[in-house]
Amino acid sequence: FGGGGGTFGISSSASAYMLLYRKVDAGQNRDMVPDNAIPDGLSDAIKEAEEAEKLEAERLRQERNRVSFTVHHGLVEKTISIDRASTYPQLIEKLLLDIPGLKGGDAGCVRLRKFARSSDVAHEVVGAGEDDLESSTVETLDLTHERLQVETRANTDTPWPTVDPAKVPVRVWVSEEMRSGGEAAPDGGPNFNAEPVLICVDKEAKVVDLKRELRLLYGVDAGDIVVVRAAKSGFRAESSLLDDNKASLKEGQYGRLDAERFFAARIPGGAGGVELSKIPLGAAVNAATNTATVIYTPPESEEPQAMAIDVSCTLADLKHRIAHVIGIPIDEFKVLRSGKELSNLKEALKDMSITWWGAPSRLIMEKGTPEKTGVHSVKVVLLDTAKQQAASRELCTMPVEEESSVVSVKRDIAQRMRDLKIEVGETEGIPHLRLRTMSWNSSLEPMKILVDEEDGKLGGPLTEGGQVAGMLFPKVMGVQILDAPESKTNRHDCVVELCRWKPSEWLVAKRRELLVRQSDSATQVSEALAEESGIDQGRLLVGKSNNWSGTARNELEDMTWKEGLGLLPSSSDNAIQALSLREGELYYYKEKNEGPKELTDEEASTAKSEVDEFKRARARDGGVSKKETGLTIKKGGADPLLQISGSPLDALQPRSVKEEPSGNPSPPSETAPEDMISDMSLKDPATAGMPLLEGIPVMDHRDKRHCPEDSPPA
Repeated sequence: FGGGGGTFGISSSASAYMLLYRKVDAGQNRDMVPDNAIPDGLSDAIKEAEEAEKLEAERLRQERNRVSFTVHHGLVEKTISIDRASTYPQLIEKLLLDIPGLKGGDAGCVRLRKFARSSDVAHEVVGAGEDDLESSTVETLDLTHERLQVETRANTDTPWPTVDPAKVPVRVWVSEEMRSGGEAAPDGGPNFNAEPVLICVDKEAKVVDLKRELRLLYGVDAGDIVVVRAAKSGFRAESSLLDDNKASLKEGQYGRLDAERFFAARIPGGAGGVELSKIPLGAAVNAATNTATVIYTPPESEEPQAMAIDVSCTLADLKHRIAHVIGIPIDEFKVLRSGKELSNLKEALKDMSITWWGAPSRLIMEKGTPEKTGVHSVKVVLLDTAKQQAASRELCTMPVEEESSVVSVKRDIAQRMRDLKIEVGETEGIPHLRLRTMSWNSSLEPMKILVDEEDGKLGGPLTEGGQVAGMLFPKVMGVQILDAPESKTNRHDCVVELCRWKPSEWLVAKRRELLVRQSDSATQVSEALAEESGIDQGRLLVGKSNNWSGTARNELEDMTWKEGLGLLPSSSDNAIQALSLREGELYYYKEKNEGPKELTDEEASTAKSEVDEFKRARARDGGVSKKETGLTIKKGGADPLLQISGSPLDALQPRSVKEEPSGNPSPPSETAPEDMISDMSLKDPATAGMPLLEGIPVMDHRDKRHCPEDSPPA
């Protein structure tokens, strides 16, 4: 009995029912079984279950009544969990037991302040507004999910530093020469190696206010104090000389003053009117902002240690320095951050978000063999574009090294395909395969085509010649079977996929493609499309599908169609930029005055079924159907070709080997005529014999402009 299976991710559980009948007899019927009638074994089991249930209920009650927060003390960062009903003195006692460096201390010499990790600055004192702090609880103090910093004093006779809630603490790196009261900064520039000081100023403080505080602290004439502000710009700092005493300390009207960082040095007469980058002070500030503090915990130790290192250094450089301190070779320990191992030894620290900003990065050293660097587990998906709705299915999962060439990866995939009895041609040892990155959006769709460059690498930063950024290494890659070597030979070119739509015959042609060179103008591409299609530019309409897999015929007429790619005849902009072309997009084209065929009732029903099949296929792949759009003209330059965002891999559902791609029922009319097969003047795709993957043909990918029709495939 009960419900059946649901659709679209909604399911209902099946149910069963049992009816028990008994005779009503006052002499035999009982409301409950007496204890002496229960076997001892069953009675003991019931008691154990009840006791376990009570213990679990108590554990859950305590868990619900506990709160957690992070406490910072020196180099220590520790999560504390405590009952929300605990008083403030009980919290301090727990810290004296759990925090290294506080054990055995005097509770009267410890207090807590709220801590902003992003700016690495402590703010108001916890409980400052409480009338009776001794009886205040963790719950009334509202410490849940807070970050707290421990503040200590030498003894109870020493007064606590005053904290004015109306003022804002800012971090200032004061030069060593100014701290020591020595001579002015030497010709080599000031030294900012010392720890910063916290100076409290008004929220709307001016530069002169900070100089006044520095003069009181170090006895230096305010006219000789030079202040530099370092503002965060991405992952780097942009420094500016604050030579106007009346200027605001904040960078902008809406900026946070406690997030700003300042440098102060003594230069006789100041440095007004001088460009910061041309004086030693600028170089000293630049060196300081490129230095990060890393806090690491050695293996089998609870005592963290700190190390200053240039953010341009690699993880290998950091490991070598740490290995020298802890006495363990770099290949015998791992580096973990937030529970995840850092393994790319060639990656710079700044690219790993280990920077000068915020609180120091915290790393854990763990004994063991490090993960092999530069190796990724990649799912390979076989792409099928033979029918109206493109399909994909999983081929294999294989390890891919970042330093591998595209050719070597193709050879590896080709061998795996041949092991499955799938025929793959080759020319001069290079398999006739097309390798593509796949999107990480709501559905898995092909994107960038990787080329067989002689010096090109499959991984590594783009600036070093690789085609895929190391930090965005693909988890899924697509492969297509070609009938000849890859026609795209330059990574900056773009392959546009096209389909001819004949509404009067209710037919869609097989996919063709147009190779757009980096040097092609938008006008040249428009003319080439008109030439290949046999339709004059004035009568050529183009629309873009919202899905690489294709659009159902019933929805094609609702697309936004534009004439001749929407370009003026005089347009000479770079085509890839002017048309915002990206690989992985599918375009349809048709003749302007061609009207739709009048469908019979049977054909209309079939067309509606096709729409439903397309939607179901997109739902299986995790895609969401949206309204199709036309080709967008972008004169100001295109977005980057490679755009990757996060998506779960389980969106890829393997399909049955014998299954026809969804959304491709038999056309309502007769078989497509020959001109619908070769409307782009390209060779018809020849179906290769593939007994294990029936329906995946060889793809003819040649462009008539660059691969003449009379040249036989290699």
